[in-house]
Amino acid sequence: MPSPRRFVQNVVLSLSGSILPAFVGVAGTILLIRTSPSDASVAILTAWTLLGYLAISDLGLTRSASKLSSAGTAPVAAVGTLWRTALPLGAVLMALMATMGALVSPWLLLLIPVPLLTALQFPVAGALEARGQFAVLAGQRLINALTVYLIPPLAVAVLGADRGVPLGFTIILLGRMALFAYLFGHLGASLRATFGAMLDRTRASQARLVFWVGLSSIIGPAFLYADRLAVGIGDFSDREWINYTSMSELLLKSYVIPSAVLAVVFPWLATRASAHLPLLRKLVSRWLPLTAVTGSVLVLIVGITFPQELLTVAFPLAADPEGRVAMLILVIATGLNWISQVYIAILQGFDSQRTVALWQLALAIPFMAALLLASMSGSLAVVAGVALGRIVVLALILALAARRRLAPAS
Repeated sequence: MPSPRRFVQNVVLSLSGSILPAFVGVAGTILLIRTSPSDASVAILTAWTLLGYLAISDLGLTRSASKLSSAGTAPVAAVGTLWRTALPLGAVLMALMATMGALVSPWLLLLIPVPLLTALQFPVAGALEARGQFAVLAGQRLINALTVYLIPPLAVAVLGADRGVPLGFTIILLGRMALFAYLFGHLGASLRATFGAMLDRTRASQARLVFWVGLSSIIGPAFLYADRLAVGIGDFSDREWINYTSMSELLLKSYVIPSAVLAVVFPWLATRASAHLPLLRKLVSRWLPLTAVTGSVLVLIVGITFPQELLTVAFPLAADPEGRVAMLILVIATGLNWISQVYIAILQGFDSQRTVALWQLALAIPFMAALLLASMSGSLAVVAGVALGRIVVLALILALAARRRLAPAS
């Protein structure tokens, strides 16, 4: 474990290396909703939804690689082992990208290789996290933000939809190829050695870690995008879907903050947290609940008192009272979901991956049923309210599970 000073430096470096890409993503999103025609906005937002889901979920591969590497597995062996999982999952997501291209926009077909490249990249990033190479990862996040979230809407604004969309999607593909080469180059391994580790069946037991972490990482982020699907299939106009999805995209950029901090903290949780149980018990039982309540109250106060005209300039969703309510609900839900990520990291750090995944799975069907009913209401606030309800319920369950896991031995 690094010294406390180095630990803090890693947190600051990881966090600062995430904030600039987040601002780039926010600027790109605002540019898109302000300048792009509806057909281009739908195509780009669909691409962002698929790529954003993939990035947030990471299929459990980043955290699994970090845990394996922190526990002493050689980085090349950890990456190769997890590539056995990354390859088939990437192939499935390639098929999903192709399907969306056929349904939404043929230009999405340019992005078919991106899910596979991204899936192979995740274990490499996890191994680099375990080695403390957060400056490298900060560069990766900035390149990703520029190529995915800024250049495509900028290309549409300058060249128009007919030429801007294909150029933007081509840049996304080239950027993903460059990112894979950039990260793998810093791993200090050869492709031959990594593929050799992938084919080593004696390491199959390590890959079992991915099942529960991966299941949680697939279900959890899917929840974050399910409300977009509800708005898409419900009685809402294209403009309402664009405004709602754009607001969701803006809020998703904020996830770089807990992700950046947990990227540094998780290797410590996975190896040394047992020596600091009293501190973690206070965090779980006192500090996180207090933060959740305080933050929610502050959002309500600011949201109610802030001039609507100023909100509407950046957030078209706030143009009418119901949209403003939906926006406030989404902001509160985002903050509470930040806190849920801490509970999840603690449980996974103490090898309770199964607990997290099973509770997420148990909520999946009731949540989807509630969203389906909400989509028929024609109210964006109702859809957002269902999303918030799911987050509150899961956060309470995870908080109780974490408290039990950290309870003193009787």
